[in-house]
Amino acid sequence: MTEIIVIVIGPKKHRNRGPSFKIGRVSLNAKTLLSTLEELEPLDLVLPPDASSRRKWVLDFRVKPANFDCDWEIEDDSNLLRGIYDHGMGSWEAIKMDTGLKLAEKILLAEEKKPQAKHLQSRAEYLLKILKKIGDQRKGVVSVFFISAVPKYFQFWADCISIHLSLF
Repeated sequence: MTEIIVIVIGPKKHRNRGPSFKIGRVSLNAKTLLSTLEELEPLDLVLPPDASSRRKWVLDFRVKPANFDCDWEIEDDSNLLRGIYDHGMGSWEAIKMDTGLKLAEKILLAEEKKPQAKHLQSRAEYLLKILKKIGDQRKGVVSVFFISAVPKYFQFWADCISIHLSLF
């Protein structure tokens, strides 16, 4: 049996990560920081600024079921979002240990039952996306989708939409 080894030699690709800066000894990527702030902005707009009102806050819209291995209600989603607001996205241990959130018996269980960190991350991203969508609807923001390949019979309507949008 003959082995064939293929070596591809080409220019080294450098990822352009954009500008970064340091706070203390921590280097931060500006693009990542801005996208994180943008992702968490709906949470800041929805949650009350004072802690006592924030403890009573509950989501006021329907969401899809979480499909976790424990009972998961809208109050749990609200507590998860409050935990993210207080402790940060991805700080699941701190959120679990926060007795005011009442999630200690529900998340990061030792038996590898759902929800674990990756499930919490997905749920949080989903809830934040819904918060942004509802916030945009309340502001009157219209979502715009760009279509790169438009069939010929839709071209007329695509042109009309482009003209209409350019008037704003």
